[in-house]
Amino acid sequence: MNQGKGEECFAWKKRSGNSAERVKCSSIFVQPMKWMQTIHDGFVEEKLLCLGCNARLGYFNWMGCNARCGAWVNPTFQLHKKPITL
Repeated sequence: MNQGKGEECFAWKKRSGNSAERVKCSSIFVQPMKWMQTIHDGFVEEKLLCLGCNARLGYFNWMGCNARCGAWVNPTFQLHKKPITL
């Protein structure tokens, strides 16, 4: 992925002064999947929930969002890496 000038602005809060130290993403970004019911319900942005237990699995936003590492992802279909505990 090529980073442009806009990406530098979005990443401003992520800078530590040490270019070798990079913030790691806490999510996995995927393509829309059939089980993601809320994307088919007409929402622009919403939580992604498990169809079985309703646990929060992630988030989506058709307009995009700024990832934790500073990258801009558009559109965003984000699944959290953190394990789910019930």
